[in-house]
Parts: sequence; C-alpha cells; structure tokens
Amino acid sequence: MRVDDRPVPAVVGEHPEPRWPADLFVAIDRLPSYAYRWDDYVATWDDPPERFLWDDAFTQVGLTDATCDIRGLEIEVGSPDPEGLLDSGHVTLTLANDVGQWSQYDPNGLLRDYAPGQRLEIWAVVDGEAWWLFSGRVTDWRERADNTVEVEAFDWLSEWNRRPTAEWTPGTHDQTPDQRIAAIVALFNLPNDGLRLEATTTGMHNAATTATPLEEMQAVAVSDGGVLGVDADGQTVYRGRSFLAERDDQDVVPVVPDTERNADAVIWDLALTTDDDGIVNTVELTNVAGTVVTADNDWSVTAHGEAYYSRTGDQWVDSTDGADLATFLAARRANAYVRVDEFTLHLHDPRQDL
Repeated sequence: MRVDDRPVPAVVGEHPEPRWPADLFVAIDRLPSYAYRWDDYVATWDDPPERFLWDDAFTQVGLTDATCDIRGLEIEVGSPDPEGLLDSGHVTLTLANDVGQWSQYDPNGLLRDYAPGQRLEIWAVVDGEAWWLFSGRVTDWRERADNTVEVEAFDWLSEWNRRPTAEWTPGTHDQTPDQRIAAIVALFNLPNDGLRLEATTTGMHNAATTATPLEEMQAVAVSDGGVLGVDADGQTVYRGRSFLAERDDQDVVPVVPDTERNADAVIWDLALTTDDDGIVNTVELTNVAGTVVTADNDWSVTAHGEAYYSRTGDQWVDSTDGADLATFLAARRANAYVRVDEFTLHLHDPRQDL
C-alpha cells in the first residue's frame, strides 16, 4: 500500500472467491434510483394530493462490484515524454450482459443504472494490501448485440483539458508550482480525489491565458523541470525534479520478472529501447516576459553531436531559476539511455503453477 494512497472504497454486490495471487476489483458507480415505500400520508409525490399511493426518494446505490462479469480489461497509462508530460489514463472494459444486468436503459429508453459520467474504480489486492490500478470516469457505455457491454473511461487529465470560454489569469505572481496548481484546481473546481503536490521554490509568472487548465498546469510543471499527473488512485500529483530519484511514498513494490515462475505476476513482450530522440545538449529557454537563458553540455556535444532544444513560454520569473532549469535539462538529457518501451502485465498469468 502506498503511504499516501486514498483508501479503496466500499462496494456492493457479490465478489468472486479469490483464486489467484492478485485479487482484482472492478467497481462501477450507479445512477441514483428511486426507493419506493408505502405512503406515510405525509410526504407525497402523486397528483392530486389526496391520491395517496406511495412515497419515493432518490437513493444513491454506490459502487457495484463488476468483477464477476469481466470478459476483458485493458488499462493504458503512458510514461512521461521527454518534456515530462503524461497522457490520460485510459481503460477499456468488456462485461458479460447475459441477463441485462449491465443494461443502461429501461423499456422507455431512459437511463436507468449506468451512464457516462459515473465513476470507475479498479484495484488489486496482493498479500492483503490494496494496489490502485485506475480511478476515473466513464465516457462511453456501449451495449453490444452479443450480450456484452464495452465500457470506456479516462482519468481526470482528460476532463481538465476543456477550453475555457474567456481569457483567464492563473493565480498570483511568483507562486511556486505547487501553489499555482492548487490555485488552478480551485479556480475551475476541477474534479480530483485529493492533491499530493511537492513543494518547490521556483516562482511563476501569471500572464493572462486562453489555455486549458491542463495546458496551463503542464506549462507550470515543465517550467520547473517537474511532472504533473493523476495517480492510479485519482489523486493529483506533482513532483519536482526529484521525480528522477523515484517515489518516496511507498513500500517495496511486488516484483514481476519474466524469468521467475513464482512471481505474483509475469510480464510479457518486454521491449527495451535506446534511441537519440530524447538527447538534448544545447538548451535555450525563453519565458513569457522575453527573458532568454542558455546552457550547453560539451561532453554530450562531442559524443553525440549538437542536439539543440529551444522552448518559449516558460513561466519562471527569475533568470537564475531559468538558467538552473536549462542546465538541468542539458545534463539530464545529455546521453542516450535504455528505457522500457512497452510491456504487458497479466495479473492472472496462465504460466504460473497455482
């Protein structure tokens, strides 16, 4: 369990008996429904008032366990690109719908139980500890003719990318990145499940903008050399340059090697990549006030040739902070490095002797 993860929610409905090292949970939020009860002759909904039949009220059903009906599940979460920008987490989920248990319409064509906008929560329990895999909101609910339902969902990054209707000013002058990100979240009342923002010291400009909230927060992040994203538990996370030193908010992570049959899960189709796409050794940064800073890495220029990188629109205020950032980028991206390009992780792996 990561130290700062939010607790996994309570769910209603049956859950299959665990038979694998990783016990998967998939929970979907239902629409509020009517809770009918016999008329108490006080509160009525029927018309005219003297026609007492029954009373009703909306009741929130809550998250329903969908694990028993899973026929397919794919979770896609990309690593940061060389700029430190993340894509939205994306889920495609296929459910069996043999008796209409996941149908979203009643006979009149009205939404009944499930719809776009509802929450989708996915986690797995390994050795008694919960590990979040995804938290977000349903965007598509497709009922198929073969008695299946395909559900698609994205995390909060997708919702933050909606264009404002007018020019706006992000926060106050000289705010640090964590302060600015929190201010933007509050200004637009952005959906999130909590903020986990590392405090750094770089002061930011607050120039008027027509950018989306996500674009503005990402601009703040890259102007500090950090990374902004939504964690698997739905919390908004910002890490400064220290993200290169790995996370410090979690215990030992379960190992999933391809060569150890007794691992909790096995990775397939691992691909390692070394290329020059991320190499940078000559950096020029310009902030929104027109201040220009530069940095070079002579060793890298000699080894790989000049790899020039320029960026405008940075938001750091002090040229010293800008120069430090340029030097950091020229050093961090000066060499080619091996990275994991892609792999597939199966929690229920058929190769294991269970």
